[in-house]
Amino acid sequence: MILTYHAQDKLRSGELLLWRTSLKAVGQKCIVYFLAIFGFLAYSGGLFAQSFSSSATPASVPSCGQVDDGLIHIPLNYNSFTPPAEGQSYVDSQYGCTVTRLTDSAHDSPVVPRHHYYSTLTPFNANSTDIMVFLDNGSNEIRDIRGNVIVRAASMPNSNTGVEPWDPTNPNVFYYVNGNQFLKGTVSGATVTSTVLHTFSTFSRVVIPDEEDLTDDGTKIWLIGNPGNECAGTGVLYDRSTDSVISQSLQLSSCHKIQIFPSGKMLCTNCNGNNITIYNTDGSVYWNPPYTATAHTEVGTDLQGREIMISTANGVASLNACADPWSSLTVIDINAKTPTSCLINGIPAWHVSYRDSSAGWVALSFFDQGACPDYSCFSPLNLAPAWQNLWTHYAEEVVLVKIDGSRIQRLAHHRSRSAEYYWAQSHAAISRDGRYVAFDSNMDISNSGFVSPNQYSDVYLIPVMATSSFPLVISPAAITLNTAGSQTFSASGGTAPYIFSIVTNNSGGTINASTGSYTAGPKGGVTDVVRITDSSSSSGCCRQHPQCHRCRQYNECLCDGREGSGYITRDYINHEQVGIAYGNRKQSAGSRGLLERIRRCQYFRYVGKHLEESPGAKQHNDRNRRSHLVRRKY
Repeated sequence: MILTYHAQDKLRSGELLLWRTSLKAVGQKCIVYFLAIFGFLAYSGGLFAQSFSSSATPASVPSCGQVDDGLIHIPLNYNSFTPPAEGQSYVDSQYGCTVTRLTDSAHDSPVVPRHHYYSTLTPFNANSTDIMVFLDNGSNEIRDIRGNVIVRAASMPNSNTGVEPWDPTNPNVFYYVNGNQFLKGTVSGATVTSTVLHTFSTFSRVVIPDEEDLTDDGTKIWLIGNPGNECAGTGVLYDRSTDSVISQSLQLSSCHKIQIFPSGKMLCTNCNGNNITIYNTDGSVYWNPPYTATAHTEVGTDLQGREIMISTANGVASLNACADPWSSLTVIDINAKTPTSCLINGIPAWHVSYRDSSAGWVALSFFDQGACPDYSCFSPLNLAPAWQNLWTHYAEEVVLVKIDGSRIQRLAHHRSRSAEYYWAQSHAAISRDGRYVAFDSNMDISNSGFVSPNQYSDVYLIPVMATSSFPLVISPAAITLNTAGSQTFSASGGTAPYIFSIVTNNSGGTINASTGSYTAGPKGGVTDVVRITDSSSSSGCCRQHPQCHRCRQYNECLCDGREGSGYITRDYINHEQVGIAYGNRKQSAGSRGLLERIRRCQYFRYVGKHLEESPGAKQHNDRNRRSHLVRRKY
């Protein structure tokens, strides 16, 4: 549709209004957006506010990989495999998942090893289009899920640490600390705009402690004031939504890492002489689970809404639900302080990521915790002669596990020689919508040119959920900009990668086809049309109709229409109304009744601007037409 405005709309002179129309289709492959450029209206107040859509509803079953068969699988071509170039993909030879290489640390600028920060801190933004990449020089950069650099390290703001968690709902926002301030970073094009959210005046310095993410709702985070070694210092629970300090009474004389439960409770590892301690939001001790040692642990909410912790029992019977109380992971209800289920049993050393609480998928990656020479060491330098005989179930794999333990999906071998050094461990991390898993790997690259300690790694990506089951959406939904201003659109749903384009360019604007960075042209009083297309379909179908679906069986467009009292079925194409489908027949269904066609695959095609029945399909349609109509009251 074309948006028409009058003088009372009160837009700033020379402003650009970006408006998302209703042209969005579930499972569809492109969306058209109309950008109205105004250069003639007086301003007397803001009319439109920026809005964002949350992550798409997750799919229920992984679209790649294999259900665990209980067998040991050694990766094919283990010592001869060559990873693809940056931005290119390969298919895992054992499990069939597509893996995309996002970085090439030996050739990217600056030339330093790259990885994402850690498993318990998701590197993905809210709509899983961008990923935060950590560089070994202490800085971060932002890339898209094809490996394109969105924000270079030199353009990122100064931060006390490399822990910079994304906002769970706004895909353009992440958070960081600098000095004694907590700040919001807003990504726009290739730059970041910083906004101070809170100054902690009682401290000279605050940090986001190692490996912590925001709460699932994005409101709370634990900070450490005047930090000492690792995360020792004063625990400060900050509520971003109300800009308030909930508590700052917790004193940590020792601390290894901190994680935050959805409620705001703190999970602290090696804190104040205890292996694991859970603290209340006021800083008081909630529970010291009787673990005999520490291990890699995660937190979240299970499918029943219980606040849970994922950990090995370390031989403690009261905290174990698995056959093996050591090499396994048990899900613990922290309110009942009892196990709920065995997540997975009989595993090698692991890292665990559970940012996908809404759908209940846990990402796990396994590594060789032995010393080289062993089965996961550089070949031929350090690889054990009989390395095949040392291989175990799940060794060097990335897997997904349902939080109730009901399904284990093996995705890929990460092919990193993980016994070589710490950053060779793959640290798989899942996106909040469960669509992607990122992992790190050196891919047996031992001659990277980096000096000792050799910490070479790159970031790889696995799309694990069928994106066709996600609506193709764009963000932001609505925003006001000045002419010649810029805005970066991001996409989610459909099938990545995406292509951004300007279909009608009356303003003289430009858009980056890969990044979605749009710059308005100098001409006002006109309309631009911006389109996003995913990689699995033609965009022509959805340009013609706002509710098109791809009919898989017949590979034709299906569009929803409606008929009723005083109505004819209509199709809006190029802003013209044309009757379709039922011979333009009016239906008498009563003054308040309406007949509409339900969404199912029928045999129609476009002929010019009209949707008509395909050849040979009329008899079938006549037979089934009545079943395709349902009566609904309005």
